[in-house]
Amino acid sequence: MAINRNTVFVFFSLLVTVGIFTYLFQYVSPGEIIDLIKSVNRSALLMFLVLSISMSIFRLWRYLILLRVSGYQPNSVILFLIVIVRNFCSDLLPARIGTAVYIYLVNSRLMIPLSVATSSFALAFLFDMIALAPLILLGLVAFGAPELLPTMPLAIGSVLFLLLCLVILWLLPALCSIAQVFFESLSFLKDATKTKLIELLESIREELIRTKRAGVYWRILAISFFVRLSKYGALYVFLYALLEPLGYDWPELPIGPIFLGICAAEFSASLPISGIGGFGLYEGTWHLLFTMLGFPDRIAAMTAVSHHLFTQFYGYSFGLVCLILLTIPIWRNYSAPHQQKEESSLMFIGKMFGLLGLIFLCLWLASIANLGVAAGSSENKETRFNPPAKEQLTELQALQAKLPGEIVFDSNRGGSFGIYALSTDGTNLRTIFKTERQEMYPDVSPDGEWIVFSQALSSSRLAPSDIWIVRRDGSDAERIVEDGIFPTFSSDGQTVYFERQRKKVMAIDLASRTTKEIFPAGRQKFARSQVVKPRGSPDGLKVSFTSDRPDSWNAWYVDLVSGKTHHIANGCEPTWSSESDSILFVKTVSARAGSGLFQHDLAVPGIDLFLDREDPFGHEYFPTLIKQDNFTLFAASPGDQHSHLEANYQLFVKDNQEGQRYRLSFDEHTNRWPKYLPPATD
Repeated sequence: MAINRNTVFVFFSLLVTVGIFTYLFQYVSPGEIIDLIKSVNRSALLMFLVLSISMSIFRLWRYLILLRVSGYQPNSVILFLIVIVRNFCSDLLPARIGTAVYIYLVNSRLMIPLSVATSSFALAFLFDMIALAPLILLGLVAFGAPELLPTMPLAIGSVLFLLLCLVILWLLPALCSIAQVFFESLSFLKDATKTKLIELLESIREELIRTKRAGVYWRILAISFFVRLSKYGALYVFLYALLEPLGYDWPELPIGPIFLGICAAEFSASLPISGIGGFGLYEGTWHLLFTMLGFPDRIAAMTAVSHHLFTQFYGYSFGLVCLILLTIPIWRNYSAPHQQKEESSLMFIGKMFGLLGLIFLCLWLASIANLGVAAGSSENKETRFNPPAKEQLTELQALQAKLPGEIVFDSNRGGSFGIYALSTDGTNLRTIFKTERQEMYPDVSPDGEWIVFSQALSSSRLAPSDIWIVRRDGSDAERIVEDGIFPTFSSDGQTVYFERQRKKVMAIDLASRTTKEIFPAGRQKFARSQVVKPRGSPDGLKVSFTSDRPDSWNAWYVDLVSGKTHHIANGCEPTWSSESDSILFVKTVSARAGSGLFQHDLAVPGIDLFLDREDPFGHEYFPTLIKQDNFTLFAASPGDQHSHLEANYQLFVKDNQEGQRYRLSFDEHTNRWPKYLPPATD
């Protein structure tokens, strides 16, 4: 049985799409894609919408000029709806063949002859191509291409492409004549069909000549430049909208290289093999080019999927609404041919400056619009800053006698998170390491000489992050791991465990600086689950972690010898006892003030309450057991504040022998992840 060629083509396109998405989802999960889109910068999103609609307005204007040259004055509202549907079908169907829906809709909805609709479509398409080549050249010359891209071949290719488009534009009427001769020679066509095709081609040729003689090419070219600038400007701005919450700013997104990367992805989506909606090849090309631009694999994968997914969803939604409107009988307009009064060049230029001024005004208003920030950051920011009472100061002095040394923690007191320390009596606050980036999740080596921490572009959990190490006094800072977060020392201080891509527990040997995957390391059970906040047990045989398996969030640990995983309970941030025989973790269900600390004995099923206080500061988080489990460090916030980025978390110590809780910090900041730093040794 013969296999249909179209079936093979569709199957191959689907295979390409599945293969590329399987590869990309090694770096990012669907949940992270959704989180990235939800956290988009709202002002930049509004700028994207302004530029996207501007692109359609420029397309509308271009079609109006081309149709008026042929003597038709279509309804602008109906034509705008047709433009939006044209954009929608262009993105939906392979090789951009969906753009041809414009011809059908102009003919059926506006009652404009097929020859006029076809000639305006062909000229608009060609001028789109002609306008693109100089922009690519400008991007290469003015901004430069990535080092791995062949700049000279790209420039030569752009020039040749421009020349080819200009030659086709010049020969277009002649090509219609050649096509007439070709169809005349086809013996299998009926005479009636031949006659209709030849007459249509002759009418198209006459319309092309009419437009050329009208002297409007320079206007069409100018508008086409702004069509392209609006389109790629919108895509560039939306990339910024996605990456700004992760800590990227305009300087980290160079216009020229980003433009070339987006152009390449758009071109790949125009290939026949790209499939429905361009999904697959678009993302693969984006990921390849953006890694060449220096973006981490994970960021390139996240933006490839999220950028295309959102822009396609936006285009499909807008297009479907306009398509539905066009099906209503009232959206039909008969445009009878009549003599058009030629618009002066001065009038055209005035309209262009007026439209550009309006667009820039809308962009400026969008840029200053206060539309809020990412979801989840609008917590009640009321603080409960009360200086310590005299009796509290006395208690803290007593605590320092029992627990000399300092508490290392991260805090947003400097505008962004940094690494700080204060004495166990709550005094002598000092900065260990602080930059404009986000330094978070400190841990102290067993000998107290070194501190590891994460440095990220932003406080978003999706932001790129590296692992750094620094001496206790803040000197000799060094990055030891790229693409890692939440580091903790092993009990011997020779290894640092850390989290990578929210999926893997990694370990780096500090002597050799070699890294290896500890978990899941091929275990299919957690291959598609999140694995975060890992901590190695003191005996080095187990690792605890938080996972979204079976749902968000649950505390787990894995026996590294047997490979068996153990589910503790619904909760997060599990930490080990000194003997590796029990785990302390945070539980939010059935806890006072929103969360409490609970304990699980590995030898006994079930969990026991460890600490769960009422407000004020009854929302306990970030626990660590120290000094042979005699003390517990943690932070707590008021029960009505839950954000780990903005809530008023204060530092506390619990004396596990006496059961007394001590508050160490008294400020309005977010203080987290306290770790014990013993007194320096001589």
